[in-house]
Amino acid sequence: MLFYAGLVVFMIPSLRRRLAPLFQTTRGASIESIDGLRGLMAIWVSLYHLVVMRVADFSATLKAMPFLMDGGIAVPVFCVISGFVVYNSMRHDLGRDGLRAYYIARLLRIYPVYAVVVLAHFIHAMMGLYPLIQADEPKLLRLLSELFLPVLFGGENFLVPQFWSLYVELSFYLALPFLVIVSGRNLFMVCLAATALFVLTGYGSTREFTLWKYFFMGIACCLAYDRVVALATGWQRGRRETAGLALFAAGFALLVAGIIWDLPSFVTGIYLPDYIENPAATVGSITRHVMIAAYEGAGSGHVMRYRDMVPPKLTFAHGYTLWVGLAAMLMILSTALSAWLARLFSLPVFKFLSAISYSAFAWHIFIYCIDLGFVLNSSTSMVVIEPPPIPGNDLVFAMGLVLPSLLGVSALSFLLIERPALLLRRHLGRRAKMADIVG
Repeated sequence: MLFYAGLVVFMIPSLRRRLAPLFQTTRGASIESIDGLRGLMAIWVSLYHLVVMRVADFSATLKAMPFLMDGGIAVPVFCVISGFVVYNSMRHDLGRDGLRAYYIARLLRIYPVYAVVVLAHFIHAMMGLYPLIQADEPKLLRLLSELFLPVLFGGENFLVPQFWSLYVELSFYLALPFLVIVSGRNLFMVCLAATALFVLTGYGSTREFTLWKYFFMGIACCLAYDRVVALATGWQRGRRETAGLALFAAGFALLVAGIIWDLPSFVTGIYLPDYIENPAATVGSITRHVMIAAYEGAGSGHVMRYRDMVPPKLTFAHGYTLWVGLAAMLMILSTALSAWLARLFSLPVFKFLSAISYSAFAWHIFIYCIDLGFVLNSSTSMVVIEPPPIPGNDLVFAMGLVLPSLLGVSALSFLLIERPALLLRRHLGRRAKMADIVG
């Protein structure tokens, strides 16, 4: 009801003009357009977690939107955009005060919502079955350990499952200023080299390890963004728009093709030493698997994916492959050229999704646990505790009830938690600048 009430309010132009600034988080059209993409990715991965919890109960939803089952790739796209945005915000001021301001800004951006969501999960755990919290475990000690980012410092279990990627993001943010300072003017080449290194060594590693390359790709994309803007400065408007739309189409096509066919090794970046060790055996093994997959898939209407054709040893760790990052980079760079795309992703709906994206990411599992009768039993799995039946059509239930509840709670979270922290960040930033002027 809260979401629909807000929707009615936003349909009134005068009220929309007054309320829209409440969801303003960034300055500059280019950043707004890129953050619009990030908001879409947050909603995609949230809906993916919804349907993957109870696949059998969301058949109509998956029939209407089959791409939801590939929502896991939204995580690396999100990381590329995050790498771009964070580096863009801190690269012009890396002095002593700049470093201090950078870390304070990151803390105020992430920690308030993190702490409230952890507390909500902890209270929920105390009210139901929750094997992660043992009966003889000191409850206060466990809560404090969760609030102090356990996985970032080597903890094995944590209460909020989707925060595994947040811990990776935080560790990268801690290292980023030192990387920028040490790399100097060679940062672009350092990022390319780091990406290549993570691609070549990422086979069989944890999903946490495989995410790192996307942050480097985001930084490289930010540096390339400036060069693309400079290159196209003298271009006519039509040429810029055509080039921008072509880049976006190429990125989108690469993303779709990767989902459908899992592109071959030269764009996914599988573990090359497997080829080098025994190329003849590798070719023979792939040939056998292609023949078996073709035989089993013949006449079944099954679309063969590349991962169906390769032996298990050559498959890709967690699906986080290079093509996802390349697709994200192309779509981001397209907004540097196309004013139409920049305006599209800066529309109020995208500004809203951008503003609530972190809260949606943080709260969605808790909302699903409450609405769908789940209790977490580890950082990656769940136990069904007498789930209530989904009333009527599951597509209507998902899009008409669960998604609006997620958007409504996320909007409240932004207004009550994130926005005050954002205003505090700006206040501290102004005070620091005034101190520099006075000093």
